[in-house]
Amino acid sequence: METAEEAPAARKPFPPIRVRSRKVAWAAAFLALIVVIAGVFAMRTATRETPGSVVRGFFDAVLAGDVDTARAMVPEGVEDGYATDFLVPRAIRHDWRVTEIRVTEGDDTAVAIVTVTGPPGTHNATVSLTLAGNEWRLNNPYGVVTFAMSSLAYGEANGIMLDLADQRAKFLVFPGVYDFYTDRTGVLDVAGRPKTVMVLPEQAEPTMAMPDGTVSFGPKTTESAKAATRTAIDACTAITDRVDPAACHFDAAELGLDAPHGITWKVEEYPEVEVAILWPPVEYGDRWAIQTTRPGRITLTGEHAGSEKFGLDCTLTGELYFVTVGLGGVGPLMTAERSWNGLEPIHCAKL
Repeated sequence: METAEEAPAARKPFPPIRVRSRKVAWAAAFLALIVVIAGVFAMRTATRETPGSVVRGFFDAVLAGDVDTARAMVPEGVEDGYATDFLVPRAIRHDWRVTEIRVTEGDDTAVAIVTVTGPPGTHNATVSLTLAGNEWRLNNPYGVVTFAMSSLAYGEANGIMLDLADQRAKFLVFPGVYDFYTDRTGVLDVAGRPKTVMVLPEQAEPTMAMPDGTVSFGPKTTESAKAATRTAIDACTAITDRVDPAACHFDAAELGLDAPHGITWKVEEYPEVEVAILWPPVEYGDRWAIQTTRPGRITLTGEHAGSEKFGLDCTLTGELYFVTVGLGGVGPLMTAERSWNGLEPIHCAKL
């Protein structure tokens, strides 16, 4: 038997929708914003190193002698304008260590105070960093060295010696402990006291590299001074048409000669010489001189004032030349017009 379909039950009305207040809506939006910011910050910090870990990585690479890794951590352009001859493994000593790193971090900059301990004692270095994109980058973690002594024509740091083409040059070095100017057998003696210093980044002034103590010279330097002196005197006596003060100690006017010519020179005896420091102990700007230990003697004859004949017998004494000492011994000479005590280095009498 067919039955009639039951009528559908009447639907109950939906409960009325409750509208949140504006305060609740604003609070929810603010909370969502905080969640987004926290997520972005967490993502950024999770994908980058901290300033302290970057600084630690650089110093660890230096102490390991891994100069390629250390230099790769330095931004391009930092080395421009500096000499980089000492940024090599041989220039790194390993008798120092980093004992503490303290970091002050800002929004996009950071400063690390690095405590370093070694033979010269405990020192604090300042290393600054900048946030570039998502990475902390070292600004300039190198030290800077200048070789300040004008009388030494070479530089030495931790056993590496370089001729100085330009003594005004500034050299970059890795942070650490350095010895400048050690003894050179037969050439140079710094009284057994090489200057050991800690060179660190971001110092107010470059480190001036110089010996610590009075310098004295060995027989090799003395022999090169003798050879240089004889060469200079021979160059002077090769001139026959004038008395040339640029090549020797003779000044025609001071010797009472008027346009001398037809000159014949004779070296009666070369002087015995040594290299002397005029104002010990060694300080910046000192002059070193070739000083006679036994006078030399030169005679010269010729004509002047037209056809008037002259003859002079001259003694060479005192400080003859100012000099520099390089890797090859005594370098080019500069005529000392007067001794440091005001006495002329040449004394002549008429023949």
